[in-house]
This record gives sequence, C-alpha cells and structure tokens, in this order.
Amino acid sequence: MELFSGECFFQARKQARTEQVAEYFSELATHLQSQGYQKAHFFLDNNTTHQGAMRSLFQQQSSHLSLQVTFHYFPTYSPKLNIVEYLIHLIRQQWLHHADYQQRLETVEEKLAQFLHQQVWMSQEKIVNILQHIQNLVLKT
Repeated sequence: MELFSGECFFQARKQARTEQVAEYFSELATHLQSQGYQKAHFFLDNNTTHQGAMRSLFQQQSSHLSLQVTFHYFPTYSPKLNIVEYLIHLIRQQWLHHADYQQRLETVEEKLAQFLHQQVWMSQEKIVNILQHIQNLVLKT
C-alpha cells in the first residue's frame, strides 16, 4: 500500500518464492520511480522469502534505478504493527465475507485483484489514524 495515496499493489500467488518476491519489489520500485519518488521504504514481515537472498536479487534487478530503497522488518508475530494487516481485515469485512464460497480460488484471486485496483481502500486520514495507532502501540512497549 502506498501510504500517501492509499493505492494498493496486489499480487496473489499460492507460494511466493524469493525470486518472485524480488521481482515484485523491483517492479514496484520502478513504478514508484516513474511516479517521481526518490525514496521508498518497504515494510515486511519476517517471512524467509523477504530476507537476505531477496534483497540481493532485488538489488541486482533494480540496479538501473536511482530510487533509494530501504527494507524494514517487523518483529516476529506482530500483525498489529503491520498496516497491511489492517487492510486485509478491511477486505475480509467488506468483500470476502460476502463472497460465494463455491468459487474456485483463481476466480476469487482475479476478482479481488480487480476490486483492489478499482478503488482506493484507505483515505489519507484513515492511513494516518492507523499509523498513529501503530506508533502508540510501539511507544507503549
């Protein structure tokens, strides 16, 4: 999720390998640079596909970019610190809760991707509120 606009970047895979994750972030970095950004901060959970090998592959694939990218990692088992988890909760409430349970997974993924690309899920105000909530959680510990 791009925090200034609320734009969602979505890609579904049954199993994401390190190479695919690096390629995804390289494509995202290219997009952000084309939008005029000079820096990007990617916040990730501690999934093994997000670790050192992915960063090395990402650096190789994005070496032509001038965009400065920094990867940040959430502590293990900390979904309350990850703004994407709030978006996932919103999607479950507003979309998946009403989805036909007999649909094939591929159909659900396709419809979800279309749905995410059709609208901004979170306003700037909602994003700021969630980030302030996360900051308060962090400062309490």
